[in-house]
Amino acid sequence: MAQLAELIVLLTLLPATVFAALNPADLLRAKPVYTKFKITSNNQAGEFQRHKGELRQPDPYGEGELLTRFELYTVPTSKPAPLVLVLAPYRGQTFVDRGYAEALAQAGMHAAIVAVPKEAYQQEQGIDYINRFFLRHTINTRTLAYALQYDRNSPIKVSRIGLIGTSLGGIRGSILFGIDSRFEAAVLIIPGGDLPNLIANTVLAPISRWRRRLLGIMEGHTPSEEKREIDLEEVTAFEQRLRPHVQIEPLDFVRPDSNDRLLWVRSKNDNFVPRRNQDRLFNAYAAADRKPPAEIDGLPLGHYATVLAAYLRGKERITDFLTTRLCSSQGCRTDR
Repeated sequence: MAQLAELIVLLTLLPATVFAALNPADLLRAKPVYTKFKITSNNQAGEFQRHKGELRQPDPYGEGELLTRFELYTVPTSKPAPLVLVLAPYRGQTFVDRGYAEALAQAGMHAAIVAVPKEAYQQEQGIDYINRFFLRHTINTRTLAYALQYDRNSPIKVSRIGLIGTSLGGIRGSILFGIDSRFEAAVLIIPGGDLPNLIANTVLAPISRWRRRLLGIMEGHTPSEEKREIDLEEVTAFEQRLRPHVQIEPLDFVRPDSNDRLLWVRSKNDNFVPRRNQDRLFNAYAAADRKPPAEIDGLPLGHYATVLAAYLRGKERITDFLTTRLCSSQGCRTDR
């Protein structure tokens, strides 16, 4: 009888134990764990060296491993230098990300362009897909920063860490900046908060298809019906359905007293990351620090045009911003 009572107690506690173990906030802040960290190539490119590498780590949902591929730009210095992670948009690395990495390396900072692990793109049928995506997408980047800073196979010595995140990379970057004080400066290009509202309204095709599938729009309809726009009532219904399930929210990770470490870019005519969602995250930081973050403004453009304009018009300011906050008073190239 005593054994039966103990079994009942165990079964009662088991669900709570399982859910506690998978608490996203705890997993995001946990010490990084990985099984493989390897630099696979080393190419000379003028003032800096370019490497390719990969990182493998346990999937937080117990579904095998996450494979993260990255490009690492290193400067020829024997002393510790800043490391800046360049977090690419949803569709992957672009010439803009490579341009930022090269500019940072030329300024004396190491830079790593982080690819999204392909496992993160697996669109499960369930509504938990968003949690899985952001958890995998954020943990892999934090783990890579840890490996580059502390692993004995890392080709660099790291002094300080910063990041540049664009679009989805900006959302992930805001979470990383909020949970990990090692990130001492961040440039956030078109990030957004209130994910249930953002996801319910974005027109980004992969999310739109997933949303439509969950709403049942694409099941049993003609091609013309499948292409129709979902109406406001359906958008509202989806947001209400999604909201209780979203466990990773940038607004929950706002870091107070940090706006002097942030540089922001917002777009004005955006249907991928709607302006209201950009404003909610920006205003949350302004309220937490009682002053707004620094901003590159004057961009009355859409999503892609803003990304390009920020690069073409703001790359020098972005590089200077990170140099000022991550380098010493003598600059970054301390042994030259």
